[in-house]
Amino acid sequence: MHLIDESIKIYRGHNLVVLPLLPKSKQCIVENWQSLEPKKILEHFKPESNIAIRLDGLIAIDIEKQDLWPVLTDLSVKDMASRTWVQRTGGGGYHILFRGEAKSFKVDGFVEIRSGSGQYVVVSPSIHPESRKPYEWVTDIKKVSISDISKEDLERLRHKLEVLRRFKSFIEAMTECWKRYHRHHLSLWISGVLYKMGLPLEDAETVLKAIVYLSNDEEVNDRLRALRDTFEKDYSKVKAWSGLKEELPEIVGDEKIVSEILRFIPIQKGLLFEVKSLKELIDGAKDITYIAKTILPRGVLMLLTGRGGVGKSLLTLYMAHCISNGKSVFNYFDTNQSRVLIIDNENNASIYKERVELLGLNHIEPIDIVNLSDFRLDKKGGISKLRTTITQNRYDIIFIDNWTTITSRIDENKSSEVSNLLTKLRKLAYDTNCSIVLIHHLRKSLPYSHSVDEVRGSSVLVNEADIVLLLEKSVTPNERIIRTLKNRLGEEFAFRLNLRYDQEGTLQIEYAGEVEEAIDSNVIKAANEIKTFMQMAHVAKRSEIFQAVKGYTETTLKRALNYLLAIRELERQQRGVYRVRESLDEVI
Repeated sequence: MHLIDESIKIYRGHNLVVLPLLPKSKQCIVENWQSLEPKKILEHFKPESNIAIRLDGLIAIDIEKQDLWPVLTDLSVKDMASRTWVQRTGGGGYHILFRGEAKSFKVDGFVEIRSGSGQYVVVSPSIHPESRKPYEWVTDIKKVSISDISKEDLERLRHKLEVLRRFKSFIEAMTECWKRYHRHHLSLWISGVLYKMGLPLEDAETVLKAIVYLSNDEEVNDRLRALRDTFEKDYSKVKAWSGLKEELPEIVGDEKIVSEILRFIPIQKGLLFEVKSLKELIDGAKDITYIAKTILPRGVLMLLTGRGGVGKSLLTLYMAHCISNGKSVFNYFDTNQSRVLIIDNENNASIYKERVELLGLNHIEPIDIVNLSDFRLDKKGGISKLRTTITQNRYDIIFIDNWTTITSRIDENKSSEVSNLLTKLRKLAYDTNCSIVLIHHLRKSLPYSHSVDEVRGSSVLVNEADIVLLLEKSVTPNERIIRTLKNRLGEEFAFRLNLRYDQEGTLQIEYAGEVEEAIDSNVIKAANEIKTFMQMAHVAKRSEIFQAVKGYTETTLKRALNYLLAIRELERQQRGVYRVRESLDEVI
């Protein structure tokens, strides 16, 4: 059997669509090859034809420069070839094939992602049109099948390609400058530039790896160690652009060339903004998916707020347990089992032990926690460290308890300081598709509010968040209410939670139906005003309270007063006399 016939038989045995190309060419000889049936295509093959595989339900990673392999994956060529199809191209690069679908993406001369029936890849035993060398499979394609690629792995690869495309001109320029006796200093100054641009460590590693591997630098580990050390330093102590301006003239000898090289650094795109078409934005957009339908979307920045003692931390632990074990939240909202991390700088191990016992939680091993650490989001490298933690451990949701204990340098009332940090945090959530939930407090002036104005600190906290949830006590004892104060991704909602002990004495938290807003609104408003009056009066008769709080019927005022008694904000000192109660809810 001729080699081409044997190859076609193997490819067809894997249900692949093969295309005939001109001899020693990449050009298909069949018209309408994108839609033609496989059997009709076979009629056009000749003994000297090159062969291509049409990418129906396939993804091809075309690595044009073989030195970029370790930039894109930690697996060796041999290991990858044992898992899916890997081919050495006649041009000196590699093809990796996976099952699946992907949007095409190209970094000219570096790497390309191709997929779908409108594209194909040249395969063995074809001959490359320029090098006249054959394409050869590294994989034993008779024994190994083409494997699937996970959505997460594909997204990580595409992100690396986006970084490579953005820095391509700079990478190529620095590869030319990567001379012996200068490499060490260049790696330091480039590390400083990438750090001061605000680039995440993982992206900075992609850039530096590309330069080092394309330059055939043998000291890869030393260069990467220098990069990581730089990202751990204080911002003010890192040398960056000035170092490059000193080093490059010694290599290229011309100040004009130095200026051109420095212009390749995409500072404007990194520090200002990047213009793209609306179609490009939409084509690259992710669909909205949920960790828990329909209250916890993926890849968003959320704010969970409420008064002290209402049970935010307890509820967070309960939700983390449900999500990490794939159980419905509040016995109502379906979840997809997901990786969970809690970052808590407020509650110690003893408190967690108490709460785990209170909720009767078992199988808590899937929940990861960072407890009472010195990690702060607003320290230099804080966001970068969080990004690395998310990507390395593949977390789907992170609960941060609470906002004020995870920041040390910014003033929560200064919008410029808060906005800068939250913008990065929100982008991090979207880029990694990991939801970040910040626990925060209301102002102390009112016991209950439906207004975003009652969220403590700068209004930017509310403006930057995709979703703002309020946890509050209900008019009914042993109930809580969760409501949206803001929801960019869907409709507003409000529902009740019933807190009860079962026969074993374990606290159960269960969905108890939607909130009837019309019934509650006037009662809550009246309760707010009564509370404000009582904070000044401290002790007052019912007649004095009703006289001070105007604009409500006597029935509404009675209900509001009963509500404040039910949630233990007020207590009866004697018949008809009320006083402010200072203690918090004992159960929570």
